[in-house]
Amino acid sequence: GVPPVVQLCPLYIPNAFTPNGDGINDQFTLRIGEDCEMVKFSLQIFDRWGRLIFETNSISVDQAWDGKFENNDLSGGVYLFKMQAEMLSYNNSIATPTKVNKQGSIVLIRQ
Repeated sequence: GVPPVVQLCPLYIPNAFTPNGDGINDQFTLRIGEDCEMVKFSLQIFDRWGRLIFETNSISVDQAWDGKFENNDLSGGVYLFKMQAEMLSYNNSIATPTKVNKQGSIVLIRQ
């Protein structure tokens, strides 16, 4: 028999954002595919000196990073993120969460 096709959940991570209050791209927002559910999520953001400046366990937009640390706007530049996620795909007959661990950089742009 042919093994079932395992459909992984797509995860969209922006590489830059512009927290200037114009309502467009004001937060570092991660999105997952429509047919997926986030079962477990953690996101940490660090400055270039390795200081933890933001942490969340929710992927929802109202919990997203807005470019601030302790209510102060951070300066533009490169920040680092670490993310762990477990996602379930509704299209997949195998009910095993897809585990994703990613780290990378995000550019905070101030104009």
